[in-house]
Amino acid sequence: MHFCVLLFAVVIISVLSGSTDYNGGGIGVISRIFTEGEFRYEAFALKILLTVLTVAGGYKGGEIVPSLFIGATFGATCSSFIGLDFAFAAAVGATSMFCGVTNCPFASILISFELFGFGGIGYYVVACLISYLMTNKIGLFSQDRFYINRILRSNKTSENTNDNVTEQ
Repeated sequence: MHFCVLLFAVVIISVLSGSTDYNGGGIGVISRIFTEGEFRYEAFALKILLTVLTVAGGYKGGEIVPSLFIGATFGATCSSFIGLDFAFAAAVGATSMFCGVTNCPFASILISFELFGFGGIGYYVVACLISYLMTNKIGLFSQDRFYINRILRSNKTSENTNDNVTEQ
């Protein structure tokens, strides 16, 4: 029942927005920002809302591309307020959001160089630093920050299981 209500809400919001751009990953919208200069100011808010409804309904989908979508559209939306070219602001926004959800500032900076070039190095570094500090090390993958932590947790679990077996 809960799932049906959330699914219905996603359908209604999609119909009211007049677009299916906010359903799915959204790579087409990201591409249009950089190639055609096309974006809607409310895009980031609609994508956040639809992503929350979808995840709350129990659907586990992609996290990275929707995060890039939200960051790029938010950056493009803020471009007029901060005085940057909208495509460049979208690149900074996408980089910052990626850093925030992954808690990987160095990887985020390197990816920004790969995707957008070295021209905005100062902006990418500052955006990633702020994003990393603001997330307080909580992100999509915060439980498994390092592979060694997963190994250590699995060893503790197996030790606890062995202790329980010997006590019985």
